[in-house]
Amino acid sequence: MEYRKPMIHIAVYNPEKELLEEITAGIEEEGCLYEIAYNEDKDVFDLGWNAAHNSLLGAGIAVKGYHALFQCVHMKKNTPVFLINTKEKKEFRLLGSNAARYVKKIPFKAR
Repeated sequence: MEYRKPMIHIAVYNPEKELLEEITAGIEEEGCLYEIAYNEDKDVFDLGWNAAHNSLLGAGIAVKGYHALFQCVHMKKNTPVFLINTKEKKEFRLLGSNAARYVKKIPFKAR
């Protein structure tokens, strides 16, 4: 029997390392766990959907280059809660923090 811990799944394809670090820092600041999975799938929306479905918490993040999104299971396919297409580090940290806040069921931080 396989035991999986409840954590936010992060599916990545060719991510910008420093931006991925910002996302994980935001998650850690909120006291949540995460797991990073490197993928061959190049579509950021599919990555997010699959990450959410692979998470026991129903929360997934996808990162492709400078694109990132937060997806949760109860949303329609390819409808992210947050979508980022910028190089601003603070936006990526905020995405990680808000993904963790979703899991903790507390209000999101404002942009």
